[in-house]
Amino acid sequence: MKIRLIGIALVAALFTGCLGGSSFLGGTAEVGVYMAKTTSPVESLSALGLEGPEVDGEVEAVWVTVTGVHAKRDGTWDRKLFDVPQDQQLINLMDLHFDPELLGEGRLPAGTYTEFRFQLKENDEASGVLHNYLVVNGANVPLKVPSNEIKPEIDIAIAKGAMVQLVFDVDPENFVDRNTGSISNPRKMLKFVGLLEDEFGSIVGKLELPDWITEGTLSIDLHLFREGTDEPVWTASLEDNILIFEIESLLKGSYRLEATVEVVGLPETTLCAGPFTIEAGIEKSITLKLEPLPLN
Repeated sequence: MKIRLIGIALVAALFTGCLGGSSFLGGTAEVGVYMAKTTSPVESLSALGLEGPEVDGEVEAVWVTVTGVHAKRDGTWDRKLFDVPQDQQLINLMDLHFDPELLGEGRLPAGTYTEFRFQLKENDEASGVLHNYLVVNGANVPLKVPSNEIKPEIDIAIAKGAMVQLVFDVDPENFVDRNTGSISNPRKMLKFVGLLEDEFGSIVGKLELPDWITEGTLSIDLHLFREGTDEPVWTASLEDNILIFEIESLLKGSYRLEATVEVVGLPETTLCAGPFTIEAGIEKSITLKLEPLPLN
């Protein structure tokens, strides 16, 4: 399951506030950056009813073009962490998903990091080319971001040899003035959420079917719903009698799972599991069972 969310991936053990151990003298750490939605639907940008600053109407999309990510270490902007691949640069902040999506990865020197800088591609308004803009009533309106930088604060110590995963999301509290429904601080449109391993879990599931169902006689469609959402956050179809599946990078919270099973010659059947809770760093086991037909 793939979903947009900004985050940085740092996979490591956390000891006394440090990632990857106790040594900070020299050496580097492997760092990946992700994007994802981590708030409930009522807290998302889409639910805030943003008003266009220049065109009357509700904001339908907030597009930014992120070209690279830099890191501030021990009070000094250290260096660029990575360049974002061109096909991943354009991001709609109103369409982030619960499944984190890798924005990019690189290596950083060990040390204490207090801020990350997401560099944006500058608008060329004179030529009518916008890289950062709002969509209001179908019209594109320039999004003006000072210095073309988004600068979320982060306070984390990274040790040499660590593999790190940090997660970023939209920050409605600093980005938007809730009283007026207007964008107030574009440079603070993102916030650091935490380590990927501290926010997301996974599911390993299986279906148990009666022995009389043979290969090529059934189809299975799976739908996973998160509490508070009407649309599934993950869907899949099982084929060739594969009855085991895995769902990774699920934001912790409450879910339910539905499986629609069609067997040739029989009515469609829906199997359900849940609600159940996904915990960070934990693999949840789910079994859906199709009971045998009753004997006549």
